[in-house]
Amino acid sequence: MAKKTHRGSGPARPQAPRGRRDNEASGQRRDPRANDAFGKGRDRDPRANHTSGKRNAARDNDKAGKRQAPRENTAADKRRDPRENTPFVKHREARAHTPPAKHQEPREARESHAPSKQRDTEALPKRREARPGRGHDGQQRAVAGEVWIHGLHAVTAALRNPARKILRIAGTAEALAILRNDPEIDVPGLAHAQTSGRSEIDSLVGPNAVHQGIAVLARTLEPDLGEVLEALGDRKSVCLMILDQVTDPHNVGAVMRSAAAFGAAAVIAPERGAPEETGTMAKAASGALDVTPYIKGGNLVRVLEQLKEHGFWMVGLAADAPQELSAVDLTGRIALLVGAEGEGLRRLVRETCDHLAHLPMRGPMESLNVSNAAAVALYEWTRQTPANT
Repeated sequence: MAKKTHRGSGPARPQAPRGRRDNEASGQRRDPRANDAFGKGRDRDPRANHTSGKRNAARDNDKAGKRQAPRENTAADKRRDPRENTPFVKHREARAHTPPAKHQEPREARESHAPSKQRDTEALPKRREARPGRGHDGQQRAVAGEVWIHGLHAVTAALRNPARKILRIAGTAEALAILRNDPEIDVPGLAHAQTSGRSEIDSLVGPNAVHQGIAVLARTLEPDLGEVLEALGDRKSVCLMILDQVTDPHNVGAVMRSAAAFGAAAVIAPERGAPEETGTMAKAASGALDVTPYIKGGNLVRVLEQLKEHGFWMVGLAADAPQELSAVDLTGRIALLVGAEGEGLRRLVRETCDHLAHLPMRGPMESLNVSNAAAVALYEWTRQTPANT
């Protein structure tokens, strides 16, 4: 039988192996990686792309210390969170897997130790006790119930007052010599008081305070209204000065000085809004704080009702009052009331007063400072009241 030859001219075309020829006939494409650098010259295993081969490759990568790439989302994996690959979720997962610090226990261990969700107050550090600080004027704040009194007149009156408890004395040699030569001062600690420089006193009472080289740390005075009324007894001519909404310690100290000068029995202020006893008030009072009681009597309207029960008449100063103060009878037991500048007396306080009067003003000024108005009212009381009554 004659041998078949290739159609056309030229030598016969070599035929591919039967297996390869079958693949080409079936439409399968050749693997492009068959002749790459890694597969060139090697006998490729026809099972290289099999599923088991992929698992073997992943296992080899795990043995080499490499992490297998995460599996991609497929249509069958419908429960997978579509936000998994977002930056926020990645950051949250990274933070959740962050190992705890060395000085902290894991969260599970801490929760297992805690019997409940209540705050463990025993483990918290104790709150530091309050220490004396400095005010806005640079004066050192004493603890509650104590006050730094400075100035020669204020300190002298404090040392003369047997009800005043003296805790410490700081003064220059000249100021201490003046106090030691005062026959009315009998304080055991004064004889052994140490001499202090002016810079040290400045640090106690403030650099802007006019202390005149002397300052004392003393207990505050807390006189009671009932004790004051009991001490007055059956006196027929008595004057009390009552302050409403006066918050400046300088003004309160100036009123105290006028009350002591004109012979008022006490100065009364409400509990709320009125300043406490301070060194500034004592300096402005120039010693009157230890001569005339300064009483903080709670609700002012109730205090007025209490005074009425003891025979006092209430006379309030108001710029819009119809009559002058000189037209009001100020003899007997009188309580003079003055309010803050601008606002004056409050409505309920005005309604509680028995009389309202104004000070005659002839000049262009419409009002006076509260301490000046109180001084004028006290002068009118002394003018109408005979001495020694």
